[in-house]
Amino acid sequence: MADETNNEKVKTTVPALERTARGVADHAAAVQARQYDAERKVFRDPIVATLALFTYAKLTAALLHEAEERLTQDRMQLELRTAALETRITAIETWKLETEKQAAVMAADLESMMTSDPEELIKNMRTNLAALHDKPALPSTPPTIIDVASSVVPIKSEKTTDKKREREEKKGGVA
Repeated sequence: MADETNNEKVKTTVPALERTARGVADHAAAVQARQYDAERKVFRDPIVATLALFTYAKLTAALLHEAEERLTQDRMQLELRTAALETRITAIETWKLETEKQAAVMAADLESMMTSDPEELIKNMRTNLAALHDKPALPSTPPTIIDVASSVVPIKSEKTTDKKREREEKKGGVA
C-alpha cells in the first residue's frame, strides 16, 4: 500500500552499463526492478523490457566474443614466451655441455701431466701451448638469464575500473 503522507514518487536511477558480465547482469536487474510493477505483476512498459532483453542478449554475445579474443591473444603471447624460454634453455644446456667437455679434457691433461716424466712434460707443454694459442681458452660466454621484470605483462589493475565505475555513478545511470 502506498504511503499516504508522502505522495512524491521516489526517483531511482539505473546504474551505468559496464561491459562485463557482472555489469550487464546488474543493469538488467536494475531495469527489471524499475519497470516491473509488483502489485499488478506486470511490466509498466513491456516494450522497454523487451528491448532491454534483446540488448542484454546481444551484449552477452559481444562480451563472449571479446573474452574469446582476449584468451586467444593471451595464448599466443604465452606460446611466444614459451618458445623464447625453450631457446634460452637449449642455449644454456649446450653451453653447459661444452663447459663439461672442456673440463674433462683439462682434467685428463692434468692427470697426464702428473703421471708423466718431467722431460716429456716440457715437450708436451710446448706442443700444448702451440695448440692452445690457436683455439680459445674458454667456451663462449654463457647465455643471458631471463629478466623477469621485462618478460611479465602486467595485469590491468582494478583501480582503473573502480575509478571509471565511480565516475559513471556520479554522472547517473542509463535507464
